[in-house]
Amino acid sequence: LSALGPVVFARVLRLEGAVLAAAGEYFKLALIKVPFTLVGLVINGALQGIRQNNVLAGTTAFFSVLEFVLDWTAVQLPDICPGRSLLWKFGVIGIIIAALQVTATGGMLLKLKPVEADEGFSLYRELRERLVIPDAEPTDGSQVEDGNEVVEEQGSGLVLRSGMTDMLIRSLVMQGTFAWALLCASRLSDSTTALAAHHIITNMWMVISYFVDGFSAASIVLGTRMRAQSDTEALSTLTVRCLAAGLVAGLVMMVALLLGEERVLAFYIGQSNEGSEATRQLLRTAWILVATVQPLNGLVFVIDGILCGGGDFRYISKAYVAGFIFVFLPLIVSPLRMSLLGIWGVKGIFNLYRCVAAFHWVRTDWKRIQEH
Repeated sequence: LSALGPVVFARVLRLEGAVLAAAGEYFKLALIKVPFTLVGLVINGALQGIRQNNVLAGTTAFFSVLEFVLDWTAVQLPDICPGRSLLWKFGVIGIIIAALQVTATGGMLLKLKPVEADEGFSLYRELRERLVIPDAEPTDGSQVEDGNEVVEEQGSGLVLRSGMTDMLIRSLVMQGTFAWALLCASRLSDSTTALAAHHIITNMWMVISYFVDGFSAASIVLGTRMRAQSDTEALSTLTVRCLAAGLVAGLVMMVALLLGEERVLAFYIGQSNEGSEATRQLLRTAWILVATVQPLNGLVFVIDGILCGGGDFRYISKAYVAGFIFVFLPLIVSPLRMSLLGIWGVKGIFNLYRCVAAFHWVRTDWKRIQEH
């Protein structure tokens, strides 16, 4: 990323002057945050895996609020760290928050235990024996007979690697759509204004995910357990309720964006000048689309969790690759890419495809469960 950043900024996005300098300064700080972010994602997944969702939700909310308060303080008190830009302050705050969050959640992960575990269970001891002393006997006192335990662990490893590969493909496709949309925005007339408006829309596009993330996590954690217990009635109830929650959250967000357009724009853009007014006008061209697509986004983010809870990672990767090739790609190279409204319209159509593909899997899965 360190080598790629300057090339992307100068040659791909074609940033110049003060914008390029500011982006470069912030990017260097963002690079320091990357390792903390990646480790944090793994820890969050592990906390979900041992069903410590209350701990995860509490720490995530606490550090999110803390970062917001510190960012707001940096805006309101410009005399703090004089001579440094606001972006630099945001970058430093982000590093501090990420480091503190990883330390806190990592410590909790080592101290906590799965809900089903015995009182004497220690994740720290398990990790130490498995990683530091690989030849140690199994901690439950059982012996390896006929290599059955080894075969079982190898099989689990193969499944894990396969699932990781499929989910990596999914992530690459998703990030690829955002990167391509960003590239198209940089090619619009007055690219600086277009990139500013594009970034604000990206935030508005993703904001619903923060509200429905809990429903998605519930679909993964509870859905996996219900499938293991063959509790089809509870599984269908969970699916319907989580989807309804995602839809309702999306409808509420749609109304909030439609009614609060001017306030949201004022919050993001601030004082009026020639550049901010141009950004505001460009945002208005796509605002209705961004607002009305929120219910769809709410469904998509939740149903992603339902798919992951089903464990059919191969279907997920194939569906995303097919959607990228046959839906997103033909549209993003069409004349739609020539406007901000068209670019985000393509993203909306791709999300509609994701939703249809996911519902097809859910419908097929329910039939398969009922037959068995």
